[in-house]
Order: sequence, then structure tokens, then C-alpha cells
Amino acid sequence: MEDTEFTAAVARTMKEVGAGQVDSIGGYWGLYRVFEWFCDAGLIAMTRQELLRKFCEGLEKALQNGKLKPEPRLRYAFDQPGVAPTTDEGRSLCQRLREVNEALLRGAFRERVKTLATRFQSDPEGFIHALAAEDENGWAWTPVFQELPVAALAEQVIGLPNSLKQRFDWALQARYEKRPLSAEFAVELSALTELRHSLSKHVEARNVSPVPMSLYLIQSIVRTLDRAMERLKQVVPNKAAAVAGTADVEPDPGDDGDGSS
Repeated sequence: MEDTEFTAAVARTMKEVGAGQVDSIGGYWGLYRVFEWFCDAGLIAMTRQELLRKFCEGLEKALQNGKLKPEPRLRYAFDQPGVAPTTDEGRSLCQRLREVNEALLRGAFRERVKTLATRFQSDPEGFIHALAAEDENGWAWTPVFQELPVAALAEQVIGLPNSLKQRFDWALQARYEKRPLSAEFAVELSALTELRHSLSKHVEARNVSPVPMSLYLIQSIVRTLDRAMERLKQVVPNKAAAVAGTADVEPDPGDDGDGSS
């Protein structure tokens, strides 16, 4: 940018930040990191402390406006090299962003739970997609199985068309084998164990040869659940052991007893 363009862009962006017009937690953090570098490089006439105050004020206004969207992945992204804060001011803002994000996630989760138990019956394809989707409507980073009537879910899976059985299997693989699992997913272990047991009983009761494709796909889902459960035990052995035999376990996103998305 030319000097005048840069000055105008800085002024415009800071006005948007101060007015709470940034609509994502990640957006606030990304902008802050850039502007902190501007401060350190002497490109803008602000100190880190002034910048921090401006961003915190804007964050509170965004909360009041109801425009902020929670971002489940940020609870892990904030700890990654290249994203994690490196200054006291950055750490202060990061902590506040974490708090805001968790509060928003808990609120979103409570709303989602209201419809979660019926969605797999009315819209199984949408439910299956959401299991591994990473967009704002997805549950890739959210424990959900502990909220479902598992016996009914097992019957629903058994009755799915083969194409959706396969997609359900793929969604489970994407959910549990292709991304990091955090300790909060331990609350799903009891439900996954129950689901695996129900599907396995269905397979055992229909020991026929040749194996119908529909039954083979259920067997594949059972194998995927076995791997998922084993991985949960390895990732969170102590917590998983504590909840493995528990029927009703509240979601534990922030170890404060509330659920989150």
C-alpha cells in the first residue's frame, strides 16, 4: 500500500474493531496479531496497551450486539505455534477471547441440544454430514453422542439405506481418526460403547452367508466404533475410564460442567 492507503486502511479497520463490527473470535485475534506487529514496527502511533484496550472494548461491543460467532477450533488453535500469543498483551487478549468463545459455545450447544435428539430421525443425511463437518453448523469439534437416545439411534442406523450406512461409517472415521481428539470427547465413550453393543447384537443375530451388503456395512461401522473407542481410551485414559460406565454424562468442554459446541 501507498502511505495514504495504509493510513486510511488502519483507521477504517480500527474504527470497525472499536465499534464491535468484527463478527468472529478468530477475526479479532488475527487482526490483533497484525496490529501488534504494526505497533512493534512503529507503523502506527499506538502502544500495545492502547491496542489491547481498543480490542477489548470492541470485543465487548460485539458481544452486546450479538454478532459474535463461536469457533470450536479456536480452543485448540490458540495453543498452536505461530498462533499462540507471545506478549503479555497478546496473552491477556487471548485469555479474554477464550472466555468469550467458551461462553458462546455453551449457549450454542444448549440451543443445538434442543433439536439434536430428533434430527437424526427427521434428517439422517443432515445429521450424518454434521458429525464430521467443520463449518458453523457442524459437530466435528463437539461431543454429541452423550446427548442422544442411543438405542433409538442404533435402530435408525440399522434401517438406513446402504448409501447412508456407508456415509455414517465415513463420518465416524473422519470424526475420530482424522483429527485431534480432546479430553472433552471422553463423555461420548459410554454412548459409543452402547451404540457398538447394539449394532454388534444386530450382526450376531443375523449370521448368514453370503453376507448381505447391508449387514457388511453394519460390521464396518462396528469396527470403526472399536477403533474410535480405543483411541478415546488412549487419548484420555483417566477421564475415559471415569465415564466409560456412566449412562448420563454432562458435556465438559471447559471443565466447568457446561456443554459446548
